[in-house]
Amino acid sequence: MTPRRRLLVASTFVVAALLSVAPPTAAAPRASATGSAVGATSGDAHRVIVTYRQAETRNRVARAEVERRIGRQVAAVSRRYQFAPAIVVEADAAQIARLAADPAVVSIVDDAPMAATDAESTPLVGASASAAAGFDGTGTAVAILDTGVEGGHPLLAGKVVAEACFALTGSCPNGQTSQVGAGSAVPCDYAPRGCRHGTHVAGIAAGRHTDDLAFDGVAPGADIVAIQVFTKVEGDVCFALGQGESPCTLSFPSDQISALELVAYLSLFHDIASANMSIGGGLSETACDAWPLKPIIDALRTLDVATVIAAGNDGSSTSVSSPGCISTAVTVGATTKTDAFAGFTNSNPIVDLVAPGVSINSSIPGGATAFFNGTSMAAPHVAGAFALGRQQHPGETIDELQARLVSHGPLLTDARNGLSFHRLDVLSAFRPIEIVPAWAIGTDGGSEALSLPVTLNRPSTLPVTVVATPVGITATADVDYVAAPQTVTFDPGTTTASYPLGLLADTEAEGVEVVLVVFTSPTNAVVGGFYGLGIVVILDGA
Repeated sequence: MTPRRRLLVASTFVVAALLSVAPPTAAAPRASATGSAVGATSGDAHRVIVTYRQAETRNRVARAEVERRIGRQVAAVSRRYQFAPAIVVEADAAQIARLAADPAVVSIVDDAPMAATDAESTPLVGASASAAAGFDGTGTAVAILDTGVEGGHPLLAGKVVAEACFALTGSCPNGQTSQVGAGSAVPCDYAPRGCRHGTHVAGIAAGRHTDDLAFDGVAPGADIVAIQVFTKVEGDVCFALGQGESPCTLSFPSDQISALELVAYLSLFHDIASANMSIGGGLSETACDAWPLKPIIDALRTLDVATVIAAGNDGSSTSVSSPGCISTAVTVGATTKTDAFAGFTNSNPIVDLVAPGVSINSSIPGGATAFFNGTSMAAPHVAGAFALGRQQHPGETIDELQARLVSHGPLLTDARNGLSFHRLDVLSAFRPIEIVPAWAIGTDGGSEALSLPVTLNRPSTLPVTVVATPVGITATADVDYVAAPQTVTFDPGTTTASYPLGLLADTEAEGVEVVLVVFTSPTNAVVGGFYGLGIVVILDGA
């Protein structure tokens, strides 16, 4: 846990304070009232999420007044939040128009259903090597907002440390719209196809191998916070959203906000590195920062919790799905295991990085495993990666860990739009290849080349080069040694090389002479050791 998080945990009022962040000034397009919306009430009234300006509601009295004013203008209030600056209401077209004119209102968005964006990939992203080096996410947790998690699955046994459910249509295990505590996030059972999703996602992020199931998730040492955010829906909407079954399981933004609020609260008790949302709705070409999930995603970042969201499976080269279009989320596209872009993945400049999402084997309910495809499978690779980063670099913020992830790993170009993204590689992001110079001793009794050993802390899959420049401390350039710089090269898969420092003939007794070798301009590595310096000691050979 970072020092900042320790400070935040000390305050019982921290979450409310953190949510006092000014919202974006641009409003999202107002939702239209359509008779096909799931959850609609009678007539033209529909359920919408109204986000209001936090700057005007920094205390409870002002907040309550804004919500009362909104409530008086609509047919009914469906849900209020403890911290998020939003309220869910039932309103018809005329009421929505009046709300849109309220200066306190930032956006009005349909509470429309979203679908899930449906682990031998862990060596590819460097997670297996990271675990072998002792970094497996131990001491951290990953929140999985999905269709529930089978905590008794062999790959997930003993890993679920907190559970909850938010299901708009009352399909939580207790038959209600919400539930918190043991058993509340068990996988749904009314949609055989969709209800497998959350357990599969959890296995990718944090599954741990058994004697019979010999593969790990990205962070096998991490705990899991399981939150069920999908709800039972029946009818044509299931097929319209590509679910292929009715009843099906879909997720509403109003439930997602509740779940993220709970993640913020639980982060005071568990070192949650990330919250995974393999969920996708409508497409957006630009950032959708007036969306009602934005304030709570921002608050989680302030708590050093990354919200990782799938880019979506529409095959678009210009857009990503909501809520992945929120700029402060970590948006993930999908690739194959041979580093080609998946044909189904959405891709545009909002995407932060890509990860394997094709033919990914992971856990499903019933103690079994299955191969799934989707950006749903790519996102939990990244969610697990944040857990590894938290363990290896506990003093770094989420911004710093994300900067590592989005700038390391193979750089892949999407031929559909020419955009390039780094493919997840936790080893290079969190444990970069390091060039470590050494020391050597030679004599100046005759012209010779003295080999200065140079090593890498681990093998690279790419050639590594570094420029070595000798600098005399008590030795004289081009009198005692050859001063010209040279390039040292490591072939892929190797960890040792040498720098041949040329020593010149010298018959004068000059005592001990010292040359520093400065290593600069590395490619595919960083320079480590003692400030990137090698040391050569030259003894009199006369």
